[in-house]
Amino acid sequence: MAEVIPTENFSPLNFQRFAPHPRLAPWVQCLWSIGTQTPNRHQNIEKFYPDGGASLTIGLSTHEPVITFEQNTCTSMRLVRATDACVSIRFTPTGAYFLLGLEPQELSDKQLCLGRDYTPQWHSSLAVIATRLYNLDLVAKISVLEQWLLQRLTKCASRQAHTWKLVHAIKMHPLPPGQLEEHLGVNRRTLERTFKRQIGISPGQYIGYCRTHQARRLLAASTMPLADIALECGYYDQPHFSHAFQKSTFETPAEYRARKLSQIYKA
Repeated sequence: MAEVIPTENFSPLNFQRFAPHPRLAPWVQCLWSIGTQTPNRHQNIEKFYPDGGASLTIGLSTHEPVITFEQNTCTSMRLVRATDACVSIRFTPTGAYFLLGLEPQELSDKQLCLGRDYTPQWHSSLAVIATRLYNLDLVAKISVLEQWLLQRLTKCASRQAHTWKLVHAIKMHPLPPGQLEEHLGVNRRTLERTFKRQIGISPGQYIGYCRTHQARRLLAASTMPLADIALECGYYDQPHFSHAFQKSTFETPAEYRARKLSQIYKA
């Protein structure tokens, strides 16, 4: 799961990522799968970074599918095994609200087993589809899930769709909250309330996710000095950047860069 999307270390797990149908693009980041039918005991502890999005995952490693919903607001570490076969939908920060009618504020930081811990109205329709996935190849699995999402899309006309535009604007210009209101032309109270209800986080948290994501990209793909990365990503200075980055990722910027470089050299 990218940005919560899996890293290069997932290759032994047969990780495959699929772009969503164009009509779903505002609300779905990608569809992905892991797991292999060949004997493979590979496992690894991976780090997952929050980005405001959520995941709907169908586990297929048991006799009956296990459907879970999850949205983490903090970086988490997780053991991932090749035997944990699954397919998953990774939603954008507004996708779970718009397509599924879920209000993530009430569901954040919990791995909910649908049908047991929480049963949304659409659970039965997805459960029927999930049982079909065992007999399909991977491309067909993804196609079936996309068709289900497209059917959900036709039922969402009553929900507001403009929030994803605000999210996109913030991602492009992760300004401080005070400047953000003026840039977007939206009242701060309205913005806070909308984000909390539809995404489960505050605009300030989302800005932090965007800055961390940009910093991780620059640390891994460039030799820019840390001070320059700090300014590029909207931090006041390098100490502020280092403190915020370590608090979010559990690593200093230098440690993160060294780890990513070591992965490249191993490959």
